[in-house]
Amino acid sequence: MNFPPHHLYIRPQYMPMPIPWHMVEPDAESLIVELGFGRGEYLLTLSKTFPDALIIGFEVSMTSLLKAAYRLQSADKRNVKMLLFDGVLGLSEFFTPNSVDAVYMNFPIPWPKKKHAKRRVVRDDFWRILARVLKIGGYFELMTDVDWYAEEAQKNAEEVGVFSVELKRNPSRRVQTKYEQKWLAEGRDIFLVRVVKDEDYKSDYERLFIKGADYMPHAFIKKPWKELLNDMKSLEGLEIRQSTDKGYGIREVFYRDREILLRSFTIDRGFFQSFYIWIRPEDKEGDDAFLMKLDPLSSPFRTKSLMSLMRHIKDIVGEEFVVRHNLG
Repeated sequence: MNFPPHHLYIRPQYMPMPIPWHMVEPDAESLIVELGFGRGEYLLTLSKTFPDALIIGFEVSMTSLLKAAYRLQSADKRNVKMLLFDGVLGLSEFFTPNSVDAVYMNFPIPWPKKKHAKRRVVRDDFWRILARVLKIGGYFELMTDVDWYAEEAQKNAEEVGVFSVELKRNPSRRVQTKYEQKWLAEGRDIFLVRVVKDEDYKSDYERLFIKGADYMPHAFIKKPWKELLNDMKSLEGLEIRQSTDKGYGIREVFYRDREILLRSFTIDRGFFQSFYIWIRPEDKEGDDAFLMKLDPLSSPFRTKSLMSLMRHIKDIVGEEFVVRHNLG
């Protein structure tokens, strides 16, 4: 199998935001998430244990995703959707408040060095994300074989103020990983941090992905080819930084046969995207008429920096730039 079958794999950049999971699986009775599913053993077990749930798995390794997809396809499990995406960011951006029944994370990398502390999943902002997306009564389970990591997770979760938190040594869980079973059989210690949301959580979180893929910020340009080409050439090497973790730019400009590609990038709160903006003739409108749109093959998430880049191009083109969809 060269690529995950369509019924298992979701490309989030092609979806509305937040993702309407009730439309992905209308008959699902609950919504369960696993962060970092590895080869998919636990994901498969979840799908068997909760057959009426929609199981969402996040993983950043394509190799792991392919192995998990093969395992799920062989078992003919269709209540699972996998995303090749950072799980914490995905949990924050792809789910509405109070919509998730359970979140699981098994044996994440603890990043023990102090200089790597910001990479730990159990950092402060993670618990605020959980507090926002979990239903009241919903829960999160973290399994780890590192005692100080479990204690840090417990402390940070308790500080949010809306959770009941338990730390258990060598627990017996309804669903276990193979690593967990092996570790316990050898008499080694593992730790479970179980967090239950008891109260509503008020949040003023501002979404990073402000629009979905159903929003197409494109424009009609009525301008002589050579003038338009010169405008676009002037953008090559553009880099605008509003802050250290926010900005946009255009690396290169490619053109041929009255078509232009702008190799672009955006940064939003440290989230980096590289993509193309495509300008092509609009034949229905006559000579010197062009359509500017996001290249569908490199479809980026719609963020504030992306909208700022589109507005910057609009300012360079001038009054001949007619927006077909509001640029936000």
